[in-house]
Amino acid sequence: MRWEIQRGAGLEVRAAADRAAVDVDITCVTRVGPVRVPVPCRVVAVVDEAARAGFAYGTLPGHPERGEEAFLAEMGADGEVWFVVRAFSRPGPWWAKLGAPVAKMMQKRVTDQYVRAGQRLAG
Repeated sequence: MRWEIQRGAGLEVRAAADRAAVDVDITCVTRVGPVRVPVPCRVVAVVDEAARAGFAYGTLPGHPERGEEAFLAEMGADGEVWFVVRAFSRPGPWWAKLGAPVAKMMQKRVTDQYVRAGQRLAG
């Protein structure tokens, strides 16, 4: 809820609040080689329950894609914790459409980094 998944994935985080809440804007900065790419988003949903916590954000203008990502930690009845990342997207501006293969590769890389960060945080 405090952007640790994003930081743990190696992203620079610029957020309007320290904690995820509906309508909070966050810009994560990723690198493509030497180029820093800002990816602005807005939190659209928050889950804060006894056995589930997380949030989802949607892209804002300036993001190379249009879509949403959700990050959810769930504890089962047996005490096992699951970290779930769900995402859907499509290329946004014309230049992202031209670079769709690179964008897919970047999205897979960042998603893998989210999962590894979730494992470290849960460990």
